[in-house]
Parts: sequence; C-alpha cells; structure tokens
Amino acid sequence: MLQRVIRLQNMAIAVMFALLVSACTTQLAPTYDESLVNQLTSADKQTLTLFASVSGGSEAAEYGKYSSQYDNLIGTFGALKNQAQARPTPPLAKKLADQLSKFQILKDICGAEGDPGSCVNSSPSAIEEIVKTLSKMSETHKEKGLKKDIVKLFKGGYEISINQALTVETALKRPQ
Repeated sequence: MLQRVIRLQNMAIAVMFALLVSACTTQLAPTYDESLVNQLTSADKQTLTLFASVSGGSEAAEYGKYSSQYDNLIGTFGALKNQAQARPTPPLAKKLADQLSKFQILKDICGAEGDPGSCVNSSPSAIEEIVKTLSKMSETHKEKGLKKDIVKLFKGGYEISINQALTVETALKRPQ
C-alpha cells in the first residue's frame, strides 16, 4: 500500500514537472483577466474596511448598520466567482485535468470534489470560500452579534481565500 502511494506521488510529481516544462509553450491555465484582478482588489479593500469597522466586536442590534455592506460584498464576490468560472479552460489543460483527476492524491490537493478543472482554475473555489465566510459572518452578526475574537477568526479565513485568489490571478499575467 505504501509503495503504491509513493509510486502515485512520484507519478504526480513527474506529471507536474512535465506540465511546468510544457507550460513554456502551451497554455495550461485560464487567461489573465485584468478586470477580475482589479475588481478583486477593490472588493478586498471594501471587505477589509468592514472587518476594521467591526474589529472591536458588534452587537446583534447593530447588524442593520452593516446589512447593506454584507449584501454588497456577498453579491460582488458571487459575481466575481462567476466571472472567474466563465473563463474557458485551455483544451490541453482540461484534458490533463480530466486524466489526473483519477488519482486520489490530486483530488486531495485540488479539492473541489467532482471538478477536475479546480487545479487548473482554483480562483472560483477560493472566491466561493469568501462568499461562504461573509455569509456566515453576516448570519452570526445578525443572530448573535460579533465578539472581537470571532471577527478575527472570520478575517483569518477570509485572508487565506483572498490571498489565494489574488495570487493565482496575478500569476496568470504573462510577460509579453
């Protein structure tokens, strides 16, 4: 069993190396979308402003003051997820993703069960996590209020997801 796992890991490493080498001449990732990066950056600023405004905690009775901000951010990130998801995956990348999705180790790495393209285009799943985080934060704020420590937890989860999305999206920009 252990040998099989090692063999699969070695095979995955070899395939990833081949992908990296071939990436020099073949496009294996979605195209760079400057608009998406700019909108993610703008939404990040708005979200960090929300976090700053509730950083000391906020009672449930104060939720109405923030309700429209939550709705705006959740809608904005939902639309950005759709925009990121709508980009076509290059044919070779889709074919490789379909083949590699048969290996459990890659499913574990890529996440997004049932979506072999999630390794090729990981931004939609990162942005979806942002939507879930903000939705849960809004719900918690409305029902129980937000304690200072809970705000930090929500912000930590948010920062992981936005950093992943921005890192991937800015990395897609290739020198001309």
